[in-house]
Amino acid sequence: MAFLNCLRGPGAQDHRPEHPPFKTYEGERQILLAVQSAFYSPAKYGFIKELVGQDTLSAANEIVQATVTTAILVGILFFSELFEAFLAEQAFTTTGEIMKLVAPAGWFLVGFSLLELAFAYRLPQKRPRLAAMHFDWRAYRTGGYLMENLGVAYRDRSIRISILGLAGFWSIAQV
Repeated sequence: MAFLNCLRGPGAQDHRPEHPPFKTYEGERQILLAVQSAFYSPAKYGFIKELVGQDTLSAANEIVQATVTTAILVGILFFSELFEAFLAEQAFTTTGEIMKLVAPAGWFLVGFSLLELAFAYRLPQKRPRLAAMHFDWRAYRTGGYLMENLGVAYRDRSIRISILGLAGFWSIAQV
């Protein structure tokens, strides 16, 4: 958080303890956000082709990926600062006390997720639903879809490089 202290200006102090006990919830929080993202992400990327067409699909994917990455980074910065603001100059000794102090900040996250859901429902219906289309749960459970998608990624060098680049970026971002 030294970077954030630089943004705050000279004389700013970080009020967090060296090893805050609320770090134990970091993994669970990230898993819940990843689950939420797993629901929206495939739909988002599947909708782009319908919205912009085949000719500008690559450029649209780039814009969406850049926007999503920027939004995630801004969200990390915003919510880190928000959680710290709720803990600043507060006395706490247990994780339960910390959770009570930061719970209001968590409701902002819930609110933003609901706002995202509302915007998702406002997207235009570009084509009628096809009755013949269905989701094959057996293929999903047995890894059929996974193997199909990994095959596509393996055969296409640009997809492999994109996957490795994003994995590297987010691996570094987690540090």
